Amino acid sequence: CAFQPSPASAINQDHLAYFKFAGRVVGMAIYYKQLLDVQFTSSFFKHMIGEPVDVSDLESIDPDFHRNMLWILNNSVEGMELTFEVVLEQFGQHSQVELIPDGRLLDVTDENKFRYVNLYCALMMTRLIEQQTFSFKEGFHEFIPRHLVSLFSPSELQLLISGLPEIDVEDWKQHTNYSNLTKDDDLSIWLWEIIAEMPHATRALLLQFSTGSSKVPIGGFANLRGSTGIQLFTVSRVEADVSRLPQSSTCFNLLKLPNYPSKEELKDKLMTALSGGMRFDLS
Repeated sequence: CAFQPSPASAINQDHLAYFKFAGRVVGMAIYYKQLLDVQFTSSFFKHMIGEPVDVSDLESIDPDFHRNMLWILNNSVEGMELTFEVVLEQFGQHSQVELIPDGRLLDVTDENKFRYVNLYCALMMTRLIEQQTFSFKEGFHEFIPRHLVSLFSPSELQLLISGLPEIDVEDWKQHTNYSNLTKDDDLSIWLWEIIAEMPHATRALLLQFSTGSSKVPIGGFANLRGSTGIQLFTVSRVEADVSRLPQSSTCFNLLKLPNYPSKEELKDKLMTALSGGMRFDLS
């Protein structure tokens, strides 16, 4: 389970003090080299290091909302009567929030829908939890200065907080499903050969890239969970140009691979993705 501040936390009048305390705990743990069994969402890790969030980060927070945003980006919105004003629900109460001044007066069109999605994502992942995030970081930076934490990527920060997991490659392989290919296809064979050859830290990055967490669940990969419960790791061969990098759907523990023609190309593309290449593609 990945943690993310809730916009509804203000129901507790001391909520900001609690977030500051939580930030101190995490910062202190890093300072004294103590590992924590905790996982934050990718967007919150980005807030911690000062990196901007994007639509792909929605997947670990709200898979349904993430899919809705992708649909808007990939389809025409003409005639949908969307505006730059959105409706939010909290404790059964609904409120209208404008994404820009006078947003209720501006229709969403195919020309400005990218701006609409970016602003909507910023609202959900940044604006609504701005005070909570600030308080957490205020406590966190009491132990870890801003200029030091900014040196890390989100995945590196997670490993710094939680440590490297023990990854049993055979257990991982035995509890894997396949989509549009089999375990005996070249692409599958090459993938597991590459994983077996990986250094320990790189395996952890691949696990995080594919599932949103570098931690192996208690009981092994048979107990890997997704957004709807137990969800085994799945490798899917996708119809995409082989010049593209691998992608993932973390809420489904899904690794998407174009049909690369060789083990060398698969390894090259996978390493590029793990070293900072985008795992999300709008097309």
